[in-house]
Amino acid sequence: MENLFNNLLEGSIILLVLYGFYKLMLSRLTFFSWNRSYLISMLLAAAVLPFLSFDWGPTSSELLGYQLPAVTIGEESVQKNEWSTWQILSMFYLAGTVLFASKLLWAFARTMVLINRAKVDTFRGKRIHIHPAFSPASFFGFILLPSIPEDEEQANTIVLHESIHAAKGHSIDLIIFQIVRCMYWFFPWMSRIEADLREIHEFEADQAVLHIKAPKAYAQMLLNLLYEENEHLLLNNFNQFLTKKRILMMTQAKSKLIQKLRFLPALPLIGLLFMAIACEESQEAIEPAAVETGTVLEANEVFDVVEESPTFPGGMEAWGKFMMENLEYPALAKRMGVEGTVYLVFEIRTDGSVQNVEILRGIGAGCDEEAMRVVKKSPNWIPGKQRGRKVNVRMRLPVRFKLGENTVSENRNLIPDRKFFPSNRQLLDLNSKRPINPLDEC
Repeated sequence: MENLFNNLLEGSIILLVLYGFYKLMLSRLTFFSWNRSYLISMLLAAAVLPFLSFDWGPTSSELLGYQLPAVTIGEESVQKNEWSTWQILSMFYLAGTVLFASKLLWAFARTMVLINRAKVDTFRGKRIHIHPAFSPASFFGFILLPSIPEDEEQANTIVLHESIHAAKGHSIDLIIFQIVRCMYWFFPWMSRIEADLREIHEFEADQAVLHIKAPKAYAQMLLNLLYEENEHLLLNNFNQFLTKKRILMMTQAKSKLIQKLRFLPALPLIGLLFMAIACEESQEAIEPAAVETGTVLEANEVFDVVEESPTFPGGMEAWGKFMMENLEYPALAKRMGVEGTVYLVFEIRTDGSVQNVEILRGIGAGCDEEAMRVVKKSPNWIPGKQRGRKVNVRMRLPVRFKLGENTVSENRNLIPDRKFFPSNRQLLDLNSKRPINPLDEC
């Protein structure tokens, strides 16, 4: 669940940055189709990018170093009457998502029921669904009216306007928005995004009508046809927005073509967000440290790839037993319900001692300190060798803390198997001073 909240936070950042760019640079332009495409792309980026992950380099789970199976503590060890922060947040988020999803499903079902009950008529070759509960609107290919106006000119204009909504697929935009809203219902400017999207739909339809109707006559008709607003998640209503704003947009000077250049920064902006969120900087795999004949091995040199890797006395089964006998789930982590994997790096020196234990990535709540404590407590190892000579070797170790119900049964499987441990050639070279993060995904 923590990963989900991280993804939602990243998606919120995408919405905030891209919507801010829209309001500052694009919202006043009359390129309505371009603005519409931008807003839909923004919504799709927020819905998809945080959940993508791409590998840009050869780093894989096989290169993580010694892999220790999960340390599992039964859920009965957590205080039963105390809810963790993540549990509270999860319930709150789930409740909001269910609420908005229910409203979406209800709106869709209610619309389809009304359409099925509506009287079907034709006007100038177009099918019209007539029902008293409708205000002039469109829903996918359906044109919905409470009745066909007696004034044929007005009727023709309204039907034309709604036909444009249907032809341009504006209902698809609203479906996309409502789905994204179910994910990001907590985003404070979500309602503003919806208003802007619906506004663009109206401007786009009005713009098409003005190719046939004179602006003054069309504006006067809008003033004469003030229908009661019908709040609906999925319909494009004829006068969904303030008539005054639509009339002002009709009389506004068209944006110059050169102003389309304002859209260009959006491409690198989305690209930067993609690189920052969907992909982390990868570490390049360095070729195994092959030592040529005649090369002098320095006494303090630390290797990641050696001909003979260090081994724990008694083998990996003994190492797993040592870790399980000494690791304890921190009380603070239990109370907070913290789970996750602590990644460590340490050195096996030429005398077999464990030195320079560091945390590459931790999870807090005392888990990092506990993992370091146990590794530092380790007995001496059998040191690694390069060309028959003992050398210092850097090791990596993920220690997983997990709360579960079946503690006893799971602990029986905690003795590591050989397949969890890499060969010499599967280790990364850390000759550079900057440590490699084993969680880097690209």
